[in-house]
Amino acid sequence: MASSVYGRRRPQSIPEMYALLKEIHGLLRQGVAVDNISSHLSPWASALFEFMPPFIRKQLLLYPGSDDSAQLSQKEGTYKGKKFSAICHFFDYQARGSLPSKFDCDYGYVLGHICYHILAAGLNGYMATATNLKNPVNKWRCGASPIALFVCL
Repeated sequence: MASSVYGRRRPQSIPEMYALLKEIHGLLRQGVAVDNISSHLSPWASALFEFMPPFIRKQLLLYPGSDDSAQLSQKEGTYKGKKFSAICHFFDYQARGSLPSKFDCDYGYVLGHICYHILAAGLNGYMATATNLKNPVNKWRCGASPIALFVCL
């Protein structure tokens, strides 16, 4: 079972959720239709499943991830603009690799400070940037770039 991430527990680390997911994934592997899953669950699992908000139930019914976990980071899909091609990466286990280094802390602090100045100037649609990162922090060059420069049309 998985452990917590900065106080956020994964569903698989809660025994009741683990058992529910195990039942759901077993039924999916048997070919039970998603619309009929609830009626095939044990009484307690069905009660827990029905207690969940609809958007969570929908994601619990997605085919499990490669590590047999629930896919709880799916997007709503309500973008109505011209063309949007998102490139997503889910930093689940990678985010728990190790404690941040001094560089990580400095970099995060500097980017947050740049964002403060972007917001204070009343700007939006900009991304904080820092260059000359091989030099000491007081030699870094801070700035902001319009996000539109990075958008592929």
